[in-house]
Amino acid sequence: MQEKNFGSFNWDEFIKSFQQSASSPNTTFEMDFSKVEDFISKSMNDMFKANTSMGQFNSTSSKREVFETHDYMIVKLPIPENINPRDVSVFLDTNILMISGLGKDMEKITLPMNGSFTGCQGYVKNGIMEIRVPKNEKKNFREIMIKYL
Repeated sequence: MQEKNFGSFNWDEFIKSFQQSASSPNTTFEMDFSKVEDFISKSMNDMFKANTSMGQFNSTSSKREVFETHDYMIVKLPIPENINPRDVSVFLDTNILMISGLGKDMEKITLPMNGSFTGCQGYVKNGIMEIRVPKNEKKNFREIMIKYL
């Protein structure tokens, strides 16, 4: 079988690790996916290089993290070194975070559920912006009482 290596990423190793973890129910699948992200980012840049109007593939967005705790949705994203964090603005619209100041366009991040503006927090530390949005689990529905005539 021919080995499928592209750049620094070894697909055969990836497939082998995945198959081993899938065949053993008590084993968790662990792999550093940053190599996959780097490979995809490089491939996209190479693909779009011929058409300069498309620009560079934004690998920053692929490095952001969105996860949940019991009470919060948390977004972490790197702030490029050439960007002053004080020039970045963050807006919340129901379940979408909109971030401006990182480039030409406003970046939109869809959250897993609706968030509440009350209690939102954000900070920047060591070049990473972390935004905490409280979950809004209020349901905007009520039972409609039906009259039987």
